[in-house]
Amino acid sequence: MRYSTVCACKWLIKFIAAIIVIVITFCIGLHSETSTDHNATLVATTPTLTPEEELQIYIKNLSSWQGQNDSATVNSHPYQYLIVPTKICKLNGAVSDPFLLIVVKSYVSNIGHREAIRATWGKDLPPSVRLVFILGYLDFMKSYIAIESRRYKDIIQEDFFDVYRNNTVKTIMGFNWAVTNCKESQYTFFVDDDYIVNIPKLLTYIKSHQKKNKGVGLYAGYMWEKAYPKRSHVSKWYVPYEDYPCKFWPKYVGGGSMMISMDVASAMKEAFPFIKPIFIDDVYIGIVAATLGVKVQMEGKFSPDYKPDKIGLLYSTHGVESSSALMHDWEMVKSKIKK
Repeated sequence: MRYSTVCACKWLIKFIAAIIVIVITFCIGLHSETSTDHNATLVATTPTLTPEEELQIYIKNLSSWQGQNDSATVNSHPYQYLIVPTKICKLNGAVSDPFLLIVVKSYVSNIGHREAIRATWGKDLPPSVRLVFILGYLDFMKSYIAIESRRYKDIIQEDFFDVYRNNTVKTIMGFNWAVTNCKESQYTFFVDDDYIVNIPKLLTYIKSHQKKNKGVGLYAGYMWEKAYPKRSHVSKWYVPYEDYPCKFWPKYVGGGSMMISMDVASAMKEAFPFIKPIFIDDVYIGIVAATLGVKVQMEGKFSPDYKPDKIGLLYSTHGVESSSALMHDWEMVKSKIKK
C-alpha cells in the first residue's frame, strides 16, 4: 500500500473519531441542561382513554347544559303543527288523559300501514290506551292526509319534510306533543308502523313496572350496547367525528319500539334544545338518556326481528313488509293474544 494511501486512511479515521466525540459531548451537555432545568416541560405520552372513559367524558360535558338559559340552545325545533288530533288527551277534548299513549312513527305516504294498524292491533283499544300517528310533510300528500285526519282524528303533523334524515325531528315532535298535551298519562310507547304490538301483554308489563317503581324512571326496549358510529361516507348512517367524537354510542333502545314513562319523557323534552341532534333518532334518545342519567332497561320481548308466531309471548315484533302482510299475519296470530 502506498504511503499516501495509508496517510489518507489515518486522516479519515481521526476525522470520524472527532465527529463521534463532538456528538457524544453535545448529547451529554443537552441531557445535563435538561435535567437541571426544573422548569422544562417533559414531553410524555398521555394515557390513552378507554372507549368507556371517552364516552363518560363526552356525556359529562353534555350534562353542563343543565341550569343554563336559552342562549345555550343548540337544537331548535322551528316547526309548526299542520294537523293535531282531537279527543286523545284532556287538552284536546278527551275526558281524561290515557294511562298509555301509543305514538306510531309513520312515513307520510304510508297510508296503507296506518289503515292496517287501525284494523288490527290498534283496533278496539281499552279506554286506558289511545293511539296517534306522527308524520312529516310532503306536498303531494297534503290532500290525502287532510282526508285521513278528518276521518280518524289521530294524526299529528308538522311542516318539516318527511325524509329519513328528519327522523329525530319527527321523534322530538312526538315527545313535545305527548308531554305538553297528556300531562297525566303514565307512559308513552313509541313504535314504528311496521310492527305488530301485543297490547294486553304490554299493559301487563307497564302495570307491573308501575307497581314496583311507582310509574317512574322507565326507558326500556331492545337495548343495543357498544354499537358504533359508521364513519364511511357511503353509509346511510354516516356520522362525522365533528358530530359525534366517541368510538361507541351510549347504550340505547332500538327506536322502532321503546317504552318510556312520562317523567322520563318530560325530562327528555326539556333537554332536547340543549343537546346537539344526531339524525339517527334512537341513538339520539340514548345520548339524551345518558346525559340525564336515565338507565336503559333491556327487554328482549320488544323484538327487533319479525316473529309473528311468537306474538303471544312478545310485547312487539318488527319487520312487517306491507299493509297487506300485516292484515294477513294478524288473522293468523290474533288468537295468540290474550285479552
